[in-house]
Amino acid sequence: MGHNKKGSSWESFIIEQVVAALPSWNPYFYKTSHGAEIDLLMVKGEHRIAIEIKSTSSPSVPKGFHNRIQDLQVNEAYLIAKVDESWETKGSITVTHLVEFLNKMKLTHPE
Repeated sequence: MGHNKKGSSWESFIIEQVVAALPSWNPYFYKTSHGAEIDLLMVKGEHRIAIEIKSTSSPSVPKGFHNRIQDLQVNEAYLIAKVDESWETKGSITVTHLVEFLNKMKLTHPE
């Protein structure tokens, strides 16, 4: 039970930080009727950023995340976790830590 609370707390913290850093974007939670979800979908006009959040230092992209980002025609996809260095997966999903993600957003999507 402690693990679920830790993950939920980390997820809530990340969502709060991202939403505060991108005030002109609209935040959404996405979940299909089959239970597949995206933790945070940030939308501004036609631009969509999908964010998966993991509280581990060795994250893996959840099964089906690629399908959900294709279905939603996402422009950028990130997995934010407790990692030391960022990398890009085969499916163009950037695995990164919160500070680097926020710095990139300030540069590429200034408010």
